[in-house]
Amino acid sequence: MIELSAEQADATGPADVVGPTQTKPEATAGARPETPKMFAASFRAMGSPCRIVVNDEARSAAVEAQNLIAELEGRWSRFLLDSEISQLNQQAGNMVVVSPATYTLVETACVARAATGGVFNPLMLSQLQDLGYSEAWVDAVSCSKNGNPDQKLDEGPIPTSSEEIQLFPELSAVCLPPGTQFDPGGIGKGLAADMATDLLLAAGATTTSVELGGDVRVSGRPWYGPSWRIGVTHPFDDNAEVAAFTPESGAVATSSRLGRCWEVGGEARHHLLDPDTGRSAQTDLVSSTACAETAWWAEVVAKVILIAGSDAANLRWSDLSTRGIAVTSTGAVLQSQTEPSAARFEQQETHEEVIAADGSVGAAGLEREVVNEEALEELTVDSTEGVMA
Repeated sequence: MIELSAEQADATGPADVVGPTQTKPEATAGARPETPKMFAASFRAMGSPCRIVVNDEARSAAVEAQNLIAELEGRWSRFLLDSEISQLNQQAGNMVVVSPATYTLVETACVARAATGGVFNPLMLSQLQDLGYSEAWVDAVSCSKNGNPDQKLDEGPIPTSSEEIQLFPELSAVCLPPGTQFDPGGIGKGLAADMATDLLLAAGATTTSVELGGDVRVSGRPWYGPSWRIGVTHPFDDNAEVAAFTPESGAVATSSRLGRCWEVGGEARHHLLDPDTGRSAQTDLVSSTACAETAWWAEVVAKVILIAGSDAANLRWSDLSTRGIAVTSTGAVLQSQTEPSAARFEQQETHEEVIAADGSVGAAGLEREVVNEEALEELTVDSTEGVMA
């Protein structure tokens, strides 16, 4: 196990970053804080690079959390024909018994749909496929090839279902409205991060950081300083930050229309759909980031804000009681006016110790977390290419 020297600890500690209820510790003559021993597992899942970091005593729980994420991908991927979500979509209109985890996913999506007035709609997979996103994302070429060129964005809305998903908790069963398909999308990735975090905490982990394709969920005291600091990359400059969040615990997630975008018949399309039109959202925002207590809710809010656009962003942030930022197509940065206790917001220069966490939205809008890599023992676990996102 690698431990920092006193000089390294002085050089790498984010002394200027202080959480909302934390204070900088006073220096004690002749004594230096002990650098905690950490364990990190890096792997691929859900179409993205992932990382789990825990205090060293919980390393076995980190392996269990990685296995859980792989299991959830197998159950939830819309690109795996034998997944529970694929089976559920094939039997829309019929009641289908699912695993407790999949029931929780669908139930959570129903909660998100109700809380956002339907702006978040998990039943738009058919529309997304018609626009071209019908295969696991590799690049824009496959989506451009698969898209229907006869569907123009200015030719009126594509019908979307307003029917509710039926839930049968006593049976762990779900019934989708006839003719619809459920898309786990970002909420599935966020919920997987939350479930993995819950597993780690239940196993006794005191410090946890779960990164799934740009979604970051943290808890406990960070290994590199007194408070967490999660920076947000500028969508037009990978080497710059637009902001940073310093939650005591919680999650940060970003939605962007710059990463997963393609053209069909000369028309630009992306994967974030407006439920009013069933088409790629026509919005002046290129990215949206939210900080919340859970990763699934941060995912939902980030998507809703991006669809809403700059004119409605502040109202939406207020309605959803969630902190966030957004960047317009001109590079202007919007900041929410709400102040929930989950996080403090900063706008400052890029920290030299920031490590990028790549994610489903491509190069734009990725969260970055200040880490002290020398306190980690790294384990890279072989994993098949993720296909969920």
